[in-house]
Amino acid sequence: MIRFLIVAVSVFLLLLLVGVLLPGKVVVERSVEVNRPAATVFTVLNGFQSWVAWSPWAELDPTAELTLSGPDHGVGAHIEWSGDPSVLGTGRQQIRRSEPYRVIALDSELGGHGPSRLRYTVEDGGIGSRVTWRFEAYVRRGEGGLSAIVGRYFGLFMRRWVASDFERGLARFKGFVERLPEADFAGAPIERRVIAPMPVMMVDGLAGAEAGEVASALAVAFAELSTWALAHGAALEASPMTIATAGEQGGQFAAALVLHGEDAMASQDYAVTGRIRAGQSPGGEAVCLQHSGPAESTLVSYERLYAWIAAHGLRESGLSWEHYLSEDSADPSVSAETDICLFLAADR
Repeated sequence: MIRFLIVAVSVFLLLLLVGVLLPGKVVVERSVEVNRPAATVFTVLNGFQSWVAWSPWAELDPTAELTLSGPDHGVGAHIEWSGDPSVLGTGRQQIRRSEPYRVIALDSELGGHGPSRLRYTVEDGGIGSRVTWRFEAYVRRGEGGLSAIVGRYFGLFMRRWVASDFERGLARFKGFVERLPEADFAGAPIERRVIAPMPVMMVDGLAGAEAGEVASALAVAFAELSTWALAHGAALEASPMTIATAGEQGGQFAAALVLHGEDAMASQDYAVTGRIRAGQSPGGEAVCLQHSGPAESTLVSYERLYAWIAAHGLRESGLSWEHYLSEDSADPSVSAETDICLFLAADR
């Protein structure tokens, strides 16, 4: 019996000694290579719009209630969740620092285990990117004695399950991001706007699978509209625009001229001439980019806009416009300024 007590006390003292030597801070880092530009990788991580699609914790309890608050992206973006206590429990994350396309730092609390800090570091590799996910937490910080030693042992288990979650989460993140458009929108002057509809005279119903066919049809339509404007002495507010609507049967295009002042108020009174009718340009929330160059090179700008929208967890409506800001912008051979806007879906 005495021998047993001696062994038990020795083991206890050994555990205490080892516990004192264990680190009081848990640090976990895991990395993954993602075949997408740094701008896309960073943007997905810089908010919680797509969090459910890749987070290892969201995967644990799909029925958990999520609450997003603050801005959609950047400093102040906040998420809280409440789920099954035996699976996910409660938690929260909030972005406290955001350095575009490089670093995102977050305050976090996972499952009632106390505060922790997360950090994403994104390294641009040209075509692809490397993202490193870091976790830092103190175990039983501010406590002493046996409680602090027990906390240090708990840190060993915390390190293991956080590492497992990170590996699973980064694999899901890689799969999710690599399904997004490939275009790199870093440095592109993309902005989100709320656009009011404008009164226009238009020729619509133009369709064509080939870009050349569409361009030819639009050229004829703009000629008709210009002839109409001269005949009626109509005052125009701005340069011409092309309005496009995507559909299952292909795109539909309309050529439009924006009316000004009293002509705008009286647009419905104008007699329809041939294919020309009064209407309105699209309105609502849109993502826009001013394209500089020939009209035939706008595909790059469209690809950047689609990539930006997808990375921000938004959805476009299939409605867009090209507003030609300089003379002859609609001519594919002329280098000019074109305002391109993709309108967002109302239920995004």
